Order: sequence, then C-alpha cells, then structure tokens
Amino acid sequence: MNQIDEGPDEAGQPGRRARKVRAAQELLRRRLQLARTERLLTASELAAAFAHVLNQPLTAIIGYSDAGILLERAGPVSQDKAQRYFDEIRKQAHRAARGIVELRGFLSREAAPEAVDLNAVARELRSVLQAELSPADLVIELDLAAGLAPVTANRMHVEQVLMALIGNAVDAIREAGTPGGRIVVHSVEDGAGMARISIGDSGPGLDAAALAGLGESMHTTKRNGLGLGLMLARSLIESHRGRLWAESAPGRGTQIHLTLPLANPS
Repeated sequence: MNQIDEGPDEAGQPGRRARKVRAAQELLRRRLQLARTERLLTASELAAAFAHVLNQPLTAIIGYSDAGILLERAGPVSQDKAQRYFDEIRKQAHRAARGIVELRGFLSREAAPEAVDLNAVARELRSVLQAELSPADLVIELDLAAGLAPVTANRMHVEQVLMALIGNAVDAIREAGTPGGRIVVHSVEDGAGMARISIGDSGPGLDAAALAGLGESMHTTKRNGLGLGLMLARSLIESHRGRLWAESAPGRGTQIHLTLPLANPS
C-alpha cells in the first residue's frame, strides 16, 4: 500500500503536507474564480454588457422597421426597396444573436482565440460608425501600421471593445460640444511580440480624479449608462494576455491604449 497515503504518522507527514498544499491551492483557485465571477457577473454588469451588445442592432432594426412602415403608408413600395429593408433587418438581427452568443462564450470562457487582423477590424468599424455620423460633426481617422501582423484573440471581443471605446469617444466629444470633433485610431507593433491599437479623441479630456474613476467596475460617463465599462473591456483584453489603459489631461483629449499578443511574433 502506498506509504505516503496510508503509512504511520512519521512516514505520512509528507503525504499530509502534500494534501494540505493541494487543498490550499484548490481553495485559493476557487476563491480567485469566485472573486472574478463576482466582479464580472453581477446583475448590473450583465445587464450593461448585454445592453451594449444589443443596443445598436436593435436600434437599427427599429429604424428600418419604422422607415418601412412610413414608406408603405406613403404609397406603393417597390419590391426591391422592400427587400433591402428586410435584408437590413435580418442582418441586424443576426448581429444581435451573434453578439449574445459571443458574450455568453466569454462569460463561460468558451470563446476560441483566432488570428485577428486589427487593421481590418478598425477599417470595418470605422466604415460602420462613420456612416452614422456627419463628417461635418465628427470624423474618425485611421493611422494604421502597414503590414501589421495578426494578433491572437477572439475577433468579436476585439470588435466589441474597440466599438465601445470609439463610441465612448464620440459621446465625450458630442457632450462637450467640441467643434470639428476628431477621433484617431492608431495601430503599431509594440515590441516584445505585441501589437498596440490606440483610440485618441479631441474631446475635453479628464482630470486625474475622473481618469482614476474609469477603472471602476462598469463605470460609464453616458447618461443612459449603456457603455461597456473599462473594467469589462479590460477583462476581455486581459483574457487574451493583453493590456488596456487610459491616458488623459484636461483640454488634451483622452487616449485609450490596448495591446494584444502577435499570432506569430518574429
């Protein structure tokens, strides 16, 4: 019989110590897991996270539906025009469904990493978001490193974080009434096998106290409180071995930076 498990007191000391160490490690692991779960999965954070995922596609669905009803009431609608509205509604519904699946995957840690082209994600999001903005009101510019290698992450997570950060910058500029608003999305290889993407805005900037407050769980400056807070955004990025942080000063705008590991570092 195994002496470590069943031997006399003297011989069993190493076995008991090993079991105590394993038990302590398991307890610590469970406590850390619980603390993280409590941080991320409170009711308010879940509500805010799902609201963020669903808000834009549902708003688009309502908009296309209302526009279609108004057109129909104004007179006969061509089949092609009606089909375009139905296609957009269907696309936005699929976008909402995909967002829910991906968010659930993150919360249950089932989201699989893949090779993600940060520049392609930035271009796609700029195309989507700029279409909703008036160029005279606010311009989103891209300053992307040529030939930037892909990173290892979940594409939906990266999209959600960047969309939230750009959306927060848009809101900051609008609420401040800053004329000629400008947001710059910058990408670069950051060394040590990492890529960095930064979102800088021409808004009013933040003082030290407000900047510190951005680290609070699900903190948002939006009146409706539907923004993806930096705590959840940071958790998403850190789950892919990345880092997220903010820099700001009153009158000089705000810059949010994030790094992610390159898929094939040189």
